[in-house]
Amino acid sequence: MQPVLARAQTMLSRPKEFSIEDLERIAAEVEANYLNAEAYLDSDAVNLKPADPPVSRADIMAALETLRPEFGLQVNHNAGSAALSIKGLSGKSPRFAMSDQALDADMAARPLTALSPEVAQLADQLTRPGETLPLVIGSYRTGAFRRSCAFWVTEDGMEPLASFAGLLDRFDAWDGKLPAPEKITAAAQHAQKEAEKQVRAIETRARNVEQANLAAQREAAALRLSREVARLLRCLDPTAADLAQLAEAQAARPGPLAERIRQAKQRLGGKFAWTEQTRWELQEFLKDLTPNDKQSRLSGSSLDAAFADYRWTQPPAGTATAHPTPPAAHTAWR
Repeated sequence: MQPVLARAQTMLSRPKEFSIEDLERIAAEVEANYLNAEAYLDSDAVNLKPADPPVSRADIMAALETLRPEFGLQVNHNAGSAALSIKGLSGKSPRFAMSDQALDADMAARPLTALSPEVAQLADQLTRPGETLPLVIGSYRTGAFRRSCAFWVTEDGMEPLASFAGLLDRFDAWDGKLPAPEKITAAAQHAQKEAEKQVRAIETRARNVEQANLAAQREAAALRLSREVARLLRCLDPTAADLAQLAEAQAARPGPLAERIRQAKQRLGGKFAWTEQTRWELQEFLKDLTPNDKQSRLSGSSLDAAFADYRWTQPPAGTATAHPTPPAAHTAWR
């Protein structure tokens, strides 16, 4: 889809030239090109279950609606446009969009999430000396991975919190008494260790997925090269009964084409593994083979393209991925 992306980039830089019909036409031309379809096979879509966010947009809105001018903060909410602004924070009053449509309608608006810096400013500004909760949060970060674990501490132990709604339930049932300091300390240490443990697990899972993807990339490149060698051999001899024997015979000959076949065999692990599916594909390939296409393949251009496939340049599966950012830990309690 590179032609589509290139045209879309041009349109974005010159909005007056934007045309959805033009993009659809280019996409149709790309999909109709059988060479593209053979080189880059579509993979099946993976259905992923959406994660339950610990803090939803509705939770943020409900919390903002509790703000009052006497707190030194004020929220102006336009329900019709799904946009709001917050007055009382340092600097210019930011504007936030609470929907995709509102974000598109206002170029100056930003999405409001639990990770927005303004949310932390709100929490800091609302905190008063001596006010606290039996809530501990342990955070750990390494590289691109971060995890925070929250616990509600009681005299009888600690309870994990997985959502903002769970925090509200604990708060509503709280009698206002804080547990002993040593229990707070022990809970904070546990939260810190649990956050680090979960980050390590995420790192391992991400590394396994990355290695599997790299292996699939190289396997796809190998499949492409194997097919191109088989098609070249069929162009050389469309009636040969044994492809492997034909490959050995051609590789033993002098010349650049034979050198390409030897190089392909070496890159594929020293052998060509053709299946019955490959043989059927070759029969279909010969039915549509034109003289010009045959001449092009006999020149070795299709093998050169398969050798140059960028997927060969991916590091082999099993290569460790470095995370340059050093681990960072943080524990807080409110």
